Amino acid sequence: MTTGHLSLSDLEKLAGEVSQDLPDYESILLECKASLQETVSRVPGLSSIEVNALPESDPLSKLLEVLAYRELYVRQQINERVDACRLAKAQEIDLNRLASLFLSDRPELSQTVPQRIISQAGAIHTAGSIEGYRHFAYDALSFEEKSELVDVRVNNPGAGVVEIILLFSRRIMLHDQTLTEADSAVSSKKLEGLVEKVRLRLLDNSIRPIGHKIEVHAAQTVPFKITARLGLESMPGAAEVRSAAEKKVNEYIGERFRFGSTIYRTGVLSALHQEGVKYIVLEAFTSDVSLTDLFTDQNCAPLCESIDIEIDSLTPDEMIRSAYLERFSWSKDGEMSCELAINPPANEIRITHYYVYWASKSGKKVTGIPPVAVISAGGENRIHLIDITIPKQAESLVVHTANQNGEMFEGFPVKLPLNPSKGESE
Repeated sequence: MTTGHLSLSDLEKLAGEVSQDLPDYESILLECKASLQETVSRVPGLSSIEVNALPESDPLSKLLEVLAYRELYVRQQINERVDACRLAKAQEIDLNRLASLFLSDRPELSQTVPQRIISQAGAIHTAGSIEGYRHFAYDALSFEEKSELVDVRVNNPGAGVVEIILLFSRRIMLHDQTLTEADSAVSSKKLEGLVEKVRLRLLDNSIRPIGHKIEVHAAQTVPFKITARLGLESMPGAAEVRSAAEKKVNEYIGERFRFGSTIYRTGVLSALHQEGVKYIVLEAFTSDVSLTDLFTDQNCAPLCESIDIEIDSLTPDEMIRSAYLERFSWSKDGEMSCELAINPPANEIRITHYYVYWASKSGKKVTGIPPVAVISAGGENRIHLIDITIPKQAESLVVHTANQNGEMFEGFPVKLPLNPSKGESE
């Protein structure tokens, strides 16, 4: 089984060179003057004329200029008409004329004509070419049905055996996930009907090469889901941001819905990251959380079963791993100075700030008192506290993670050292 493959880029190689050289106008004018000079030099009585010395106002000079322009125009016309006979360069009427030599119907879009002619040429074969099988697979379907056929894969698993794998649109391949039981049965029969139409077409004795055993079936798919939460810089316009992200994700998975494609986590994240998105929480595509990307083999395609994109309205649920005080000192007036260092969570993506509050001995935030400090996430996670007066009801510090939706209810307590000047001891 041969490939029988011809691509659009191959047409440019077949186009050849231009039929007529096309120098600039001045070069053609010089050629005309030289030719006239050679002619008059052989005529008695005119041999004394110097054509190049004639002024531009001379009638003979004007005639030469008109002649040069006409020569340039004729050469250009010849080149354009030759190009009109080449599939790689023909446009509009000329392209439709060429199409009439190969195609039984007139395509609506001129951009599709070269590819359809290539496909038609690929159907002309003697050994069952890959492009021939692809052409007749599409040819078996109506115009509406062709739009549902995404790709055709032709394999040769054994001697004399040709396997035709049909990949239809997500709408058809998802019949059992998105429809009711009754509608699912109808959609399933439609898929079976499309596969059967292609099979019968390829089994036709006028198409199937002698000795070829044809096997036709729908493609196997690798299902996955996209579930994500978007953290926004501001809630106004949240619906528009979510809609834009969902549109881009649909475009991405549509482009990747092909045989042997890989759904990359970075590709989905890039589609989700629209203007106004501050962070993205993207769950694993499948139940195997260890796989960041979804890989498929050459006979399968990745099939997205559902897209669930929501605006994150939850406060963080990731607590810092630890916090400690360094260079701690008490002043005579009972004020403290130190450096507070925070060991952030392993995943800091949903956190925008760390709030440091005064807390009771049990580590609960003291109400009615503003934060001691606010530390931005993703930075040094360290802050200097100098000559800070400790409220009477406070015996420790507590660090809460926070984002645009609020702060985590629980915090990480940080115990303060005892103050010897007040007689505190273990």
